[in-house]
Amino acid sequence: QTIIINFPDDTKDALNSAATEEGLSESALIEKAVSDYLFIRRFRNLRERMMSQGKDLTDQDVFDLVS
Repeated sequence: QTIIINFPDDTKDALNSAATEEGLSESALIEKAVSDYLFIRRFRNLRERMMSQGKDLTDQDVFDLVS
């Protein structure tokens, strides 16, 4: 699907530079960044829920559950 995103010029320039350095298209880099963010978000939410239930888990335990 297509999503239109507007960036300030400095962010767009940084995105272009990062994509070039990574050897990715800007679209692929944005997709990777969003995917990484969503994984981290799931990780944090799960860790917070587990800790609030009094479960003594390490970050590795939570990572294993999210992966």
